[in-house]
Amino acid sequence: MKRIDLHIHTMATVSDSKGFEFDIEVLKDYVRTARLDAIAITNHNTFYRDDFDQISNEIGIPVFPGAELNISTTSNSFGHVLVIAKPDDIDDFQTGMRTFAEECPGNTDHVDWERVIEIFPKLSRWLVIPHYRKAKQLDSLTIEKIESSTGYDALEVSNAKKWLVESPNSSKSIVTFSDCRPGLRMPETDPDDSALRYSYGFTYIQCDEMSVTAIKNALANPRNVSVFRSNRDFEVLPESLPVSKRMNVILGERSSGKTFTLKRIRDAYDENDCLYIEQFEITNEAKKDVFDKEIEQEDKRFFDQYFKSLQSAIDEYFEFDVDTLEDAVRAYCSAVVRYAKSPSDEYSERPIYKSVEYDLTKSEARSKDDASLRLAIGQLLNDTERKDVIGEYVDFEKLQALEKRLRDLMKESHLDRWQRQKCNATVEAIKDELSKQSARKPLPSAEPLKDYFRYCYRQRRLAGLLDKLSDSKDLDSVPEYKYLKKRTRTMCNSPKQARQNASVQIPPHTDVASLFKPKISSSERLRVLRGFDPSVRGKACQLLFNIRSRIVLNDGSNAALSGGQRAEYLLIHKISGAAGKDVVLIDEPESSFDNPFLNGEVIRMLNDVADHSTVFLVTHNNSLGVSLKPDCVIYTTKERDGYHVYSGKLSSEKLIDVNGNTWSREKALLRTMEAGRDAYLDRRPYYGIA
Repeated sequence: MKRIDLHIHTMATVSDSKGFEFDIEVLKDYVRTARLDAIAITNHNTFYRDDFDQISNEIGIPVFPGAELNISTTSNSFGHVLVIAKPDDIDDFQTGMRTFAEECPGNTDHVDWERVIEIFPKLSRWLVIPHYRKAKQLDSLTIEKIESSTGYDALEVSNAKKWLVESPNSSKSIVTFSDCRPGLRMPETDPDDSALRYSYGFTYIQCDEMSVTAIKNALANPRNVSVFRSNRDFEVLPESLPVSKRMNVILGERSSGKTFTLKRIRDAYDENDCLYIEQFEITNEAKKDVFDKEIEQEDKRFFDQYFKSLQSAIDEYFEFDVDTLEDAVRAYCSAVVRYAKSPSDEYSERPIYKSVEYDLTKSEARSKDDASLRLAIGQLLNDTERKDVIGEYVDFEKLQALEKRLRDLMKESHLDRWQRQKCNATVEAIKDELSKQSARKPLPSAEPLKDYFRYCYRQRRLAGLLDKLSDSKDLDSVPEYKYLKKRTRTMCNSPKQARQNASVQIPPHTDVASLFKPKISSSERLRVLRGFDPSVRGKACQLLFNIRSRIVLNDGSNAALSGGQRAEYLLIHKISGAAGKDVVLIDEPESSFDNPFLNGEVIRMLNDVADHSTVFLVTHNNSLGVSLKPDCVIYTTKERDGYHVYSGKLSSEKLIDVNGNTWSREKALLRTMEAGRDAYLDRRPYYGIA
């Protein structure tokens, strides 16, 4: 099996972090430590030939020319696709990338796949790998478009945990790569750490020759692809340390590299895929002022989600230009009066002169809804993680038939609208010609009147919503262990409170006080908000409402929490936040807690988390280190040549590092959990153990 990483960035583009400076020594260390057999250089929307040639000459393994392209999706957004060319075609690839870079200069610009095919005539000979379960992933309809035109070779997911979920049920090869930027400063970098840290991630592939053609042929069969060696169920670190995909405990003496190892594990995961509880984090955040601030920040995040739809509706309401609408309605009414008073003649009596244009609003709205339905169907069809559950309730063949029927209906609707638009244009042209001959001008379009009715209707509905929200309400309380988070929604009661709530600088001239005049109606509040600066209008809900939380014991009391109780709540709350995370990293959480709490609720929760996430826990506490019964023990040591990391099952006699060196599992546990064998035996009589 060969190891390949076909997603490496070496140049800072408009799509990269500002602090990224490529360091070829870091790349060399990664290639050497991970024992990679081939890599690809895939900078965003561009290709630098000199940079590629330099790396190819220095790296010592095959290097393929490539790029990460911004590709348009069906929702008028974009996702990423890796395109990796054969080295023999590098001149053609370079020419095509010049054109692509000119057409896609900004970090949010994107190009249709049809145009990509035109730019790269040899594309079918190269590797095409769309983002799948990963940031900037493509939607299913765009992936289908690529599949039906040029085809694609694999789908890229963000990490090995996602590979485990997606690969068993996919007919296509699933791969994971580092997406790394060698030289970029890693999260929580400790200046005292002399060892290198960098993003990493690679795929094992059954392929003897390291060429684009050979890799393309190998990817055609998913059985040729894995992210672990065949005899392992999970690996971490660039050197591929075998661990458990479920529960792992990291042990070691002081300054032996436990935290450093935890951070290196984190380097393989995107921030959104990972929960990391740092050492002393719980202790620091349990201080009352810090604790209250954190609850306040959570309330703000909850507030944004809770009022997201309302704020969006208010934003759309403010898009109406009221003065222009009212002027247009007056003009329309005047035109109708003039039409009624003017004499008819042979031109104005013709039926086409009195005709009204087709209204396409409903048809356009229906097509948008149909597109949303197709996207939802695509999500159901492509959700491999819940495929079995979905299949219990939904017939996949009928779903596919429904998607095809909706696609046909959208085509019919598009053709119908096109014909009606042409008809409207033709009728309008005829009416213009007839009006030149007639003294009676034709009736004007009723669109201004329709727009004004839409504005009035929206204002009435919004005012009704604001009326309903003006009453205080206790929202659903959230129980966690023996604690309860009580949330309350209230209306702001003063200009001062409104200004404090707003997450935007409010200009001094803004008349916030008018929002709180006695007996002001909701319609009047909307009109007051309309007069504010656009940046302030975009935070209208923050000026009107409050959401506040209190954490209390779930026993009916309202007493303030003690420092220990705040720490307990924080740990439970953070562990509860592991839902949906691929990996959970916890660094010595035990400093603030007693063993009954750790041995009870914490162990139960961690085992629940391990059922869906891979857990790595650094600890010196024997309740967590041993009573937790981890699937794997990781032991770190610091020696003359740096940190060494050993791993093995809790029941194994020996822990082993990647070079085959061993360490006694019993010795590791006694040294770190019990201060050594002698100290453990010396304490036995005090526990009443013979």
